[in-house]
Amino acid sequence: MPRELTNMEIEHVTKALTTESSSSFISAVKLYRRYSGKGLKECKKAVDDIVAELQRLEPDKYSYLSKRGKGCMAVLVLFLVITTLVVLLLTTNVLSAIISLLK
Repeated sequence: MPRELTNMEIEHVTKALTTESSSSFISAVKLYRRYSGKGLKECKKAVDDIVAELQRLEPDKYSYLSKRGKGCMAVLVLFLVITTLVVLLLTTNVLSAIISLLK
């Protein structure tokens, strides 16, 4: 049955959130969900609200919390660039081979 968190539970969620690891946000959401019994969407929003409050109170100390999730796009772009280069190189080599055979 869904319920609100106690102050101690909120402290536990905040502590999980503020460990500077890449999975701290996910850990905090899971912990919030376990304590509250609420759905994933509600828990994510609640943890986002905690992040916003921490950053409002101490922006310099908790600025790293807003940087989550930005590494995936960079990896995807890098993968696409490398794939495009490989395809271009293979296509160029194949075209060169066909032209040399035709001569």
